Amino acid sequence: MGERACKVCNNWWWNGRGVPDRYTDQDIGVGRWNHRGSGLLSLSALTLFVVLLAYYLVTFVGKLWGARDHLLQLVLKLTLFTAMAIHPSLALCSLLRSKLKSGLPHLRWTTTLNVGYLVKRAQVLDIGRKGLPGKPFLAACVIYPLVISIYRAVSFVYLSECPLSMYGTLSSASGFFAMEYWGLFMYLFYFIRVSFQRQFALLISFIRKHEGKTEICNGALFTAAMDFSCFRELVNLYSFMMLPAVVFSTIGFLTSGYMLNKDCSSYGSHNVVYFQLGVALYIMELSTLFFYVTCLGGIRVDYLYHDFYVHLIHMRSDQHRVFWDGLLRNASHLLSNSYALLLTISFSVITMFMELNFNTDQYVANLCNGTHVSSCV
Repeated sequence: MGERACKVCNNWWWNGRGVPDRYTDQDIGVGRWNHRGSGLLSLSALTLFVVLLAYYLVTFVGKLWGARDHLLQLVLKLTLFTAMAIHPSLALCSLLRSKLKSGLPHLRWTTTLNVGYLVKRAQVLDIGRKGLPGKPFLAACVIYPLVISIYRAVSFVYLSECPLSMYGTLSSASGFFAMEYWGLFMYLFYFIRVSFQRQFALLISFIRKHEGKTEICNGALFTAAMDFSCFRELVNLYSFMMLPAVVFSTIGFLTSGYMLNKDCSSYGSHNVVYFQLGVALYIMELSTLFFYVTCLGGIRVDYLYHDFYVHLIHMRSDQHRVFWDGLLRNASHLLSNSYALLLTISFSVITMFMELNFNTDQYVANLCNGTHVSSCV
């Protein structure tokens, strides 16, 4: 029994070759970052960022609330704010749960953002020997948000007639950090996804080697399935919040851009600024979908476990029929793969947008005469 337990426990220490390799924070090069004040430092930084985003939310809602002709603009601002606030909010929630040692099952997804979980993902990829995976994608996740932020800042500073204010400065700074946070979040998803591809490949080799040993193979299967279920829950939650915001804001800015081009007889500086900022945001929304699909390898990550399960079916043999029946039955518990939720969310968002009853004539007039406040609010 002790030998079986050791073999199962060793799964937690697999490196990229499937060899148990017990490590310390010094071995993987994070010793200098892991000190007594690191937790407090990260908590303070995240809290400060969330407070700045809250100030931005309260400010623009206060300026736009109750104005019927600015209803669409308010909704678009809220969707943009949602896209900006998702990433630090998820990270802060994960950090707080880790500090409070909360065992709430509905917050299991927060484990995915814990340091211990990510270190384990790095161990599977053997980054100490092979380095980080997908370095070109990491560079794109860092550089692209920087380019978009610079483009937006240049359009606002050099083309806008809006006066410099604390609100505008904090808004631009928050937007820059939120964009970089988004880019790093996309790479984090890619990093975890690639690590599970490697772990499932190692697990297949492990099961093939120990075929017929039910307790050992089930223990290794449950270890991988438990980790993967946390990642899948995080991706599903992220999709639930992010994709509707992207769909809504994309449709909204296409609509306002069409109205601006169709009904305005002339273009002042305010319209030029609105157009430039709209272009930047529209590019960002499209790139969000591109980076999202690239980092996950699809819309969802269920296919990773599904491919693993299919591989197990192909390995099944009559010689160990009882073993395989039990293993496949246990493995099938995670095979829920439905796109109904995402489709429902997307169509409900589109329907809600089409049913918004805002004053179209007044909205177009505001766009054309410069009283539309999107460039400054």
